[in-house]
Amino acid sequence: MHNSAMTKSMQRIRILFIIPSFRTGGAEVQLLSLVRGLDKSRFDVTVAAFYKGGELDADFKSCPGVDIVFLQKRNGLDFGFLQRLLSIVRFKDIQIIQSYNVSARLFGVLTARLARKPIAIATERTARLLYSSKGSRAFLFLEKYALRSADRVVANSTAGKKFAELRGVAPTKSMVIYNGIDAQRIKINRSAKEVRQSLNIPASAFVVGMAARIEPLKDPKMLVEAARHVFQFADDIYFLLVGDGPMLSEIQDAIKSLELQARFIFAGHRTDSIDFLNAMDVVVLTSNKIEGCSNSLLESMWLGKAVVATRVGGNVELIEHEKSGLLISPKNPDELSASILRLHDDAEFKDRLAQNGRLNVQQRFSQSKMVDEHERLYEELLAAKERTGQKKSVQQNSLDFGRPFARSMILGCPVDQMTLDQCVGYFKDVIENPAYGYALATN
Repeated sequence: MHNSAMTKSMQRIRILFIIPSFRTGGAEVQLLSLVRGLDKSRFDVTVAAFYKGGELDADFKSCPGVDIVFLQKRNGLDFGFLQRLLSIVRFKDIQIIQSYNVSARLFGVLTARLARKPIAIATERTARLLYSSKGSRAFLFLEKYALRSADRVVANSTAGKKFAELRGVAPTKSMVIYNGIDAQRIKINRSAKEVRQSLNIPASAFVVGMAARIEPLKDPKMLVEAARHVFQFADDIYFLLVGDGPMLSEIQDAIKSLELQARFIFAGHRTDSIDFLNAMDVVVLTSNKIEGCSNSLLESMWLGKAVVATRVGGNVELIEHEKSGLLISPKNPDELSASILRLHDDAEFKDRLAQNGRLNVQQRFSQSKMVDEHERLYEELLAAKERTGQKKSVQQNSLDFGRPFARSMILGCPVDQMTLDQCVGYFKDVIENPAYGYALATN
């Protein structure tokens, strides 16, 4: 880096975002929106991902003024990437580390503590523990201590904030910044008519859809049961399910067994989900236990669609019942079918909900509002740190990414050879007692 470029960078707030990958998910979409929107004259932005190969890799790499680094993590039990992560933090003299999703939040807080200088921000995007494997249970256990140690935990819903506090995060350290809709992402590439034609859905049909991961937490069975009831009262209603997941085969089999396949369409996983949302008349979300700040609901309302969602988690913060959408009880297909038929039969009511929902999203959930609140948070945290009189230590290290990295040792054990039990014990001690940070040294 040339001296002039280095000087210019040092005048801006240096932020490192950490996330497992750039797949198409809620956290990834919101991070992309945030880094696109940050004022690059005030913020020097780097994004580090554990893995390559996500659907949004190209989108992140095309962001102007954003450095993208892939840490080349081999698997869930590979901790050798910490050396490179620490080298980036020290070389760039990172001031703030903000991390997204379970494993990244743990390593983000840990890295901030080992580097001893950066402010640590962790994001909370759900409202309950989600276990996908034994490894995730270990990470979630450790993460409890990491979240408590973070300088700030940013949730995207009040439900998420309360969940973080139940895990031991001090209320003074937790806050809510809602998702923001990036108008650049809400682009219609194919008309509703074209999408319907591709799916053999009549142009005049009334389309009820859901865009979500097909898994137990989204309760797609509730949608199937509601469809079975709705079809008894209206023959122009079609159902469209966009997404993939572990329950896909089960739901497809249920549709076949009920002989509903003629009007219940599966679109699968789509990178152009906006086009499919735009082809719907009503968008539903049948989450049965938890929901943070749903991107699909916000995007649907932005597109001017009437929405029906279960009364769980952050859904109640997005929708005002009977004004900007309809809220229903979870695990209640009868209530869902009644809501769908009501919107089908009362076009004026449906359109009023859609108009109010769009206005609500534009006013409360814009990208600019979300970005402004983050920028304000970064500046306030740095100002508070300066007021405490903490010393500034700028460490300029020359770093050649073309050479092999020196091996890092933790308690005499190479980082890349640690067992999961050793990792759990050591990381817990580091997070609870920052003095352990001295145990990491290169040789």
